[in-house]
Amino acid sequence: MRGCHRFDLAGLASVALVSCRGSNSQDFGKRVFPVLLADVQVSDLPIEIRADHQAIKFPKDPFAHERLKEGLRRAGLDASSFSLPPGRRPYPGLEPLTEEDAAIFFGREAEVVRGLDRLRTLRDKGVERVLVILAASGAGKSSFLRAGLIPRLRRDNPAFITLPVVRPERSVLTGKFGLVSAWEAALNEEHVVRQSGGKNLPRSRAELADYFARTPDGMALLVRELLQACQPRPVNGETPISPTLVLTVDQGEELLDLEGNLEAKTFLSLVERTLASEKRLLLVVAARSDAFPALQRMETFARLPQETFQLPSMVEGSFHLVIEGPASVIKPRLKIDPGLVQALLEDARGQDALPLLAFTLERLYREHHLEGQLTLAHYERLGRLKGALDAAINEVFSKARERRDLPSSREALENLLRSAMIPHLCRINEADEFARRVARIDEIPPATRPLIDLLVEQRLIVRDRRKEARGEFDVIEVAHEALLREWPVLNGWLSEEREFLIWQADVERLFRRWATSRGHQRKVAFSSARVLGDSHWLHRKRADIGKEIRRFLELTKSKKRLLGTIALVAGFPFLLRASFNFLDDLLGLYGFAYAGDNSFEIRSFPTVPIIAGYSAAILAYLAVIVATFAKALRPRLQGWIGAVSIVVLSALVCVLLLRLIFLFPAAMIFLP
Repeated sequence: MRGCHRFDLAGLASVALVSCRGSNSQDFGKRVFPVLLADVQVSDLPIEIRADHQAIKFPKDPFAHERLKEGLRRAGLDASSFSLPPGRRPYPGLEPLTEEDAAIFFGREAEVVRGLDRLRTLRDKGVERVLVILAASGAGKSSFLRAGLIPRLRRDNPAFITLPVVRPERSVLTGKFGLVSAWEAALNEEHVVRQSGGKNLPRSRAELADYFARTPDGMALLVRELLQACQPRPVNGETPISPTLVLTVDQGEELLDLEGNLEAKTFLSLVERTLASEKRLLLVVAARSDAFPALQRMETFARLPQETFQLPSMVEGSFHLVIEGPASVIKPRLKIDPGLVQALLEDARGQDALPLLAFTLERLYREHHLEGQLTLAHYERLGRLKGALDAAINEVFSKARERRDLPSSREALENLLRSAMIPHLCRINEADEFARRVARIDEIPPATRPLIDLLVEQRLIVRDRRKEARGEFDVIEVAHEALLREWPVLNGWLSEEREFLIWQADVERLFRRWATSRGHQRKVAFSSARVLGDSHWLHRKRADIGKEIRRFLELTKSKKRLLGTIALVAGFPFLLRASFNFLDDLLGLYGFAYAGDNSFEIRSFPTVPIIAGYSAAILAYLAVIVATFAKALRPRLQGWIGAVSIVVLSALVCVLLLRLIFLFPAAMIFLP
C-alpha cells in the first residue's frame, strides 16, 4: 500500500493513527485524510494533523462525502483528475510536456507517487533538501518534472508553493528561463503583490539581477516574504503550517556548460546559502544520469544536502497508456485502431522508444486527426516508427528544393545541414556521448538559416526568442537528443567529427577550469591547454571555434612565443659574429676587406651579390623575430589600442636590432 493515499481512523477516547506497516504515514510522505467515525472534535486531533491535513467527520457532517471526494480529486495522481486546456494538442511530438499537459501525462503513475512521497519526506525530515532526479536521455525526465510532479505539487496547496521551472541553458540567472525570471513571475502574482505591496521588494528583472549580485544571502529573504504572502488564513483559530517553497531546475546538466559557467557558480552559491538559512526551501534538479558525476565534481553542488531519485526508462507495458490515454481526453474523442496500438507496441523498443513513439503519434495526429481516427493503414503509409523520422527529413529536403535561396541538389543541402549542425548544435558531453547544444541563430552560418526554418516547421529543431539586457535574439536547438542517435545521416556526420568534438570538449573543460581556478590548478589547466593549442584543429576548424576559446588557445601559445623571441634576440649577436667571420673569409676571395672605422674597401665588383644576400638573410632573421614577438603579444593586447601597441613595440624591437648591426664592430668585444 505504499503507493496509495491513507485513511487514518480516529477513535472516541483518543486518537490513534493507523500507520502503514507500523510507522507513521508521514514517514513515507503520504497524504493523510483523518476520518472521524465517532463524536470526536477536530480540535482533539494532534496539531500536526489538524494543521496540515483535511479531516472528514462521519456521520454528522452532511457534506463529508463531497469534501472527501473533492479532497481525493485534488490529491489524485492519474491524468484524468486534470483537464486539458482548449486548443492543446494531445500528442506534443519531441517537445517535453508542460504543466498544461498534465491531463495527457500517462504511463508514469507509480513514479509520480514515489516522487511526491520523497518530496514530502524531505520536507518533513528537513535533513536532505535537494532531490536530484536522474534519468537516461530519452526517458522523459523533463515531462516527468513539468507535467507529472509540478501540477500535483501546485494542487497540494498550501503544502507546497512552486516557482516557475528554471532551465539553465547559457544563463541560469539572467536567461529567459533563469532564476531572475522565475522570481519575477512569482513576486508579481496578484495575491503576492497584494499581501506584500507595502514592502520594498525587487520585482523587475533588472532589480532582481542587481539584488542577487549585491546580496549573496538575499534569496532567503525573498523566500520568507513569498511564503508569508502565500500563508493560508487561520481556520477556527488554528494557524496552518507554513508551506514549503519548491525551486525546480530542468536540464540540470546545462549547469556544466562552458558559456554559463560563471552564472552557474553564482546560482549554486545562492542556493547553498539559502538552504543553510531557510529550512522551508526544497530544490529539485532533473538531470541526465551520465552528467551526475561531473555535477558532483562541482564543489558547491556536491556540498548541497541531496538525495537522488532514479527515473527508469518507461516499461513497455505502459506504452499503451501513452498511445490511448491522450486520445480519450480530447473532444471529440479520437479513435485508435487496436491494430495500430499493437503495431506501435511491437516497434517501440530500445533507448529512444519513447521519443520516437511521441514523434510518430504527433505526425499521425497532425495528418489524420480530422478523420476522427488513427488506423494501422495510416501507420504503414508513414513507414512505421522509423519511417516517421525519415518522412519528416525527406519533406524538409523536398521543400528546400523549391526555394531559390537554397541549392537544389541533395548533396549540397546535406553539406549545408552539416555545417549548421556541427558543432553549433551538437557536442560531446561529460560521458563522451553526443548531446545537443543551444545556439544563438547568429552563430549559425547565414547560408544555412533557410534550411533551419524548414527543420523548425517539421519540429526537428526548436526555435525560441530570448530577451536579455544586451538585446533580443533567437536561439535554436535540436528538438530531442534521440535525433542525434536515430537520424542515420546526422549520426554518421557526428561519428566522422567525433575526434574534433572531443578535442573541442577537452579545450572547453580546460578553459572552464582555468577561468574559475586559482594558483596551481590554473597553471595546470593553462599548461595542458598549450598542448591542445598546437593541434591542427585550431587551423582547420577555426571558423567553428568560439572567440573566447580561440583567444584562450592563442594565449597559451603566446608564452612560448615570447620565450622564442627572447631566444632569437639572444642569439642574434652570435649569429652576426659567425656570419661576419664567414662573410669576411668569403669576400676576401674577391678582394673585399674590412678597412676599419665601420668602412669597407671594395676591390672587385662580384662582391655586390654576396653583400645583398647577406643583408637579405639578416633582414629575414629580423622579420622572424618581429613576427614572433607580435604573435606573442596579440592575445594579450586586444582592440585598436592593442594593435597600436603591438606595432609600436615591434618597431622598437626592430630599431634596436638594426642599431646593433650598425654598432656591430663595437659589439664584437662582448663576443668570444
